Amino acid sequence: MDTLIKVENLRVSYPVAGGLFGRGGGVVNAVDGVSFEISRGEIVGLVGESGSGKTTTGRAIIRLAPVSGGSVFYFNGKDKTDLAALSKREFFPFRKKIQMVFQDPFNSLDPRMTVFKILCEPLDIYFKLDKKAKLKRAEELMELVGLEPSHLFRFPHEFSGGQRQRIGIARALAVEPEFIICDEPVSALDVSVQAQIINLISDLRSKLNLTCLFIAHDIAVVEHISSRMMVMTEGKIVESGVSSELCSNPRHPYTRRLIDAVPKF
Repeated sequence: MDTLIKVENLRVSYPVAGGLFGRGGGVVNAVDGVSFEISRGEIVGLVGESGSGKTTTGRAIIRLAPVSGGSVFYFNGKDKTDLAALSKREFFPFRKKIQMVFQDPFNSLDPRMTVFKILCEPLDIYFKLDKKAKLKRAEELMELVGLEPSHLFRFPHEFSGGQRQRIGIARALAVEPEFIICDEPVSALDVSVQAQIINLISDLRSKLNLTCLFIAHDIAVVEHISSRMMVMTEGKIVESGVSSELCSNPRHPYTRRLIDAVPKF
């Protein structure tokens, strides 16, 4: 398969105040020399506990976190662009290609906007559509994520948590991206709803040939949805491989700890 994203020696560092009057502080390496590739049409999992650096890695790829070093290559055929080296203006066209689904479906949607306006916001940025065309696209997006098009003019508080996350996914898909970063998309949902959202993401990958980085702290969830996974702790990837093989034969103690933390029924 063709490579779509290649991350090389990615680093994200933040200053830490210390010493008298906050002077003499050092830096904390939230992401410390991370490298990986994702092929077109593939779902790759990134798993780790809170503070491991996994969310910062995803945010750095889409330029929501400052990159301190390394490269994030985006491939278009034989050509590749280092996203980390682009200015904000130069990166703008790539925001259409790369979208993010956020963790919290309650706070990631503007409560003052109807679903129609939420879905039209990215359309207004990247496309010049009249109201009729926007309505048609919004209805298509609602159907795509399993929601009723007739509910377009409702507000977020009128939906359940799982339905709100479907709206968040629809918003991410509005501009027809190639690559989706899913940042803990099911962690804020009831267990009964988590499987529905995971299956939706998997189905959308097949329908739309999406490429996805799926970030989560639950290794069982990541194993279910991803073909390959990476295990991250303290800003570093400590183990990676085919998801089923990694979970059945973990090599790193941290991976074994994540597996042992999965509830047994």
